[in-house]
Amino acid sequence: MVSTSTGAGPLAPDAPDDVLAAALEANFAERFALFRCWPRAVVRDDPDLFWDLTDLPLPFFNNALRARLPADGVDAAVHQATARCLRAGVPMNWWVGPATCPRDLGAALEAHGFRRATTEAAMSADLHALDETPVWPAGLTVERLSDPADLPAWYDVLAACFGYPDPAREPFIESTGLALRNAPGALHCYLGRLAGEPVATSFMVLGGGVAGLHGVGTLPRARRQGIGAAMTLAPLRDARALGYRVAVLRASALGIGVYRRLGFRSCGEIAIYTWWPPDQGER
Repeated sequence: MVSTSTGAGPLAPDAPDDVLAAALEANFAERFALFRCWPRAVVRDDPDLFWDLTDLPLPFFNNALRARLPADGVDAAVHQATARCLRAGVPMNWWVGPATCPRDLGAALEAHGFRRATTEAAMSADLHALDETPVWPAGLTVERLSDPADLPAWYDVLAACFGYPDPAREPFIESTGLALRNAPGALHCYLGRLAGEPVATSFMVLGGGVAGLHGVGTLPRARRQGIGAAMTLAPLRDARALGYRVAVLRASALGIGVYRRLGFRSCGEIAIYTWWPPDQGER
């Protein structure tokens, strides 16, 4: 399993809010730490900042997060990050979460040419206090994928749900497949089929002492049937069976109601700021 940065064991549900916030950001860093398996990526995990860099001109593949920067070190860190991306000719995302330091980092990023792309709720749940009463939709099966050959069908649903651009398809599948082979205990991918047809996805990253839920999506034609709840509960039950006690995620406006009904509570927010090289402009 990918190493955790908040301790060796699973986090307890009654952990202080600051510890929970740090674990959430550590888990999101572990998501991109899986790129270590991928020859196209460089991954650096320093005490004050996690970052990864690829040769792909898509912000998702080039990230900075889990910042613990002194106020007088922000300008230098941002300059170094944008300079790396400028040399590579790629854009980047900088994630700002509830444990990010300094607290006004978002304003500093905007001053350096970043644009706030999204803001979503950061949420956590006690895995032993979930509401598991939702009825499993008739005809739905949820499969945990172990064979990278199954990833194209999974990705195509994920991309349709979240609007990923066409050029992301092959690198996303390639990097995820390598992670499944090399870190199978850290990454769990799930595909939901309704009457045999792929309609929903989710994936889970175990790291930072918590189970991080990502990519919960259902195709529009299959929504409002309880499939989102099923795609959330399936990985969380697996995490609980593995000894994890806390789950974390970031929730869009579309999903936040589902997560609250299942037992998640808000613990801050996650904002993503995007920077584009001057010759590429915003897209």
